Amino acid sequence: MTDIAEANRAILKNGSLEPGIGAALITTVQVDPGFEHSYNAWYGGDHYYAGMMALPWCFSGSRWISTARLRALRRPDDSSFVSPVTDGNFLNMYLGFAGHEDEFFANILTALDRLTDEQRMHRDGGRRQVFTAHQNYLGAVYRDAVGPRDIHAFDHPYPACVLEVLDAPTPEDRDELERWLLTTHLPGRLPMSAASMVLAFRTREYVGSGYVAQEMPTERFGQRVVLLWMLTVDPQDDWDFFASEGSAVAESGLGVMEYVSGYLRLEAGTDKHLDDLHR
Repeated sequence: MTDIAEANRAILKNGSLEPGIGAALITTVQVDPGFEHSYNAWYGGDHYYAGMMALPWCFSGSRWISTARLRALRRPDDSSFVSPVTDGNFLNMYLGFAGHEDEFFANILTALDRLTDEQRMHRDGGRRQVFTAHQNYLGAVYRDAVGPRDIHAFDHPYPACVLEVLDAPTPEDRDELERWLLTTHLPGRLPMSAASMVLAFRTREYVGSGYVAQEMPTERFGQRVVLLWMLTVDPQDDWDFFASEGSAVAESGLGVMEYVSGYLRLEAGTDKHLDDLHR
């Protein structure tokens, strides 16, 4: 047996092989006018695969876009997450295998170092990081007793999603916010929405490239929770529901909603929706 074959066997022989989400990478970036097509071609034709999907313990990925009409709906107007709140037009997300979270995150950084050395990071000056963070998976809440489960979230053909970002008052308060979200808030709210499931994540303290941290605030990562609503309709069709999320969270006294935005699915190998980014 070759050294490569033995190394591959070692990857698969150790740890869990039960289907399940343990971690995620969630990254949203702002791509400037005039750079959308080159960014989409690079990311969809190289980085999505070489930078993430080829990595051990990355089992699912998806790409999304927030058009001008969806960004105009975002809340709140004054956000500590990003300023202006309309920044962040591309969203890329990946799920890591349960039981292999640390390996998943380490592999991301290793791949990033290699692609940086190979000058394959498309640093053309036309984009900046809005939110790029490693996430620990907290769990899912479902609207329906049967249907897609959390592991299917990116493979099922949902046409849209909503990304919601909440901050607890302090890192010590985050546990209570998470419990309330998973046991009270989401089970009560989800049946009133056009989403079939919500995935919840705990943001890890920032680890990664220096240039990324220079382009986005990271000081609140220790108190941050991220919700991902998987939708069966265009987000605008159900926006009154999502616009009211901020007041519902505020009434709990457990946190603040710092960002809620709708995104449409990007179709692989196409430029669909790109012409709607700025009009």
